[in-house]
Amino acid sequence: MNAAKGQRGVRGAFNGIEDAENNTLLKLDEGSNTASGLGIEILDANMRPVKLNDLHAGMQWIPLVPEQNNILPYSARLKSTQKSVNPGLVRASATFTLEFQ
Repeated sequence: MNAAKGQRGVRGAFNGIEDAENNTLLKLDEGSNTASGLGIEILDANMRPVKLNDLHAGMQWIPLVPEQNNILPYSARLKSTQKSVNPGLVRASATFTLEFQ
């Protein structure tokens, strides 16, 4: 993302439907051929789980370099929610919100 003059930092939040077994994971979208026993975990730059549905839940400000491209270091991974995992499609939906300072 390209930071404008005066923008010193940014933090993000992810809003989505939480998994019923583990509320730190995004629930997989329902549909035919969907995998089961899994959720999607969002991680910050330090590989710590990001709390869902809470803009200010321990989110750290990420410094921005004005008028340059900046990378927001979030990642995602699959995490099992049950002993039995069934293969299939893996999709989840989330809204990503940015707050600038």
